[in-house]
Amino acid sequence: MVSWDGWPFERIALIFTGLAFGMITIQVFLMHLGGAFHKWQMWSPVLYGPVLMILGLGLGVKMSAEAATAGLVLFGIGLLGGLGGALYHLKAIGQYIMGYTLRNYVEGPPLVLPAMFAAMSAFGMLAVYWGAYVR
Repeated sequence: MVSWDGWPFERIALIFTGLAFGMITIQVFLMHLGGAFHKWQMWSPVLYGPVLMILGLGLGVKMSAEAATAGLVLFGIGLLGGLGGALYHLKAIGQYIMGYTLRNYVEGPPLVLPAMFAAMSAFGMLAVYWGAYVR
């Protein structure tokens, strides 16, 4: 058994972030497949999620100054993409019959999933920053 005593929290956080992006990507793929990928923007989290998964796992294994800079940039792109996705989903809900009603929030595209993509990206940025610049 490997001792966890030498593992700083940011290393565990980055590995967790990578694994979480793997699960989020599967869910996003299934939901966008159900939506028949009718907009090209639906491909971006499906294709970019694995990049963030590999990034999180890779930074959890080995951190350097260059990798930390790349991590901040790539997770930042994920943060902006998630926020953009939340706006797309919000706009799509408003286009349903009767607009922004509780039923349309339930039946329409989920607001939480792109927000989770953004939140996990922000968490990854925090872990990278903490591991590379604060320690």
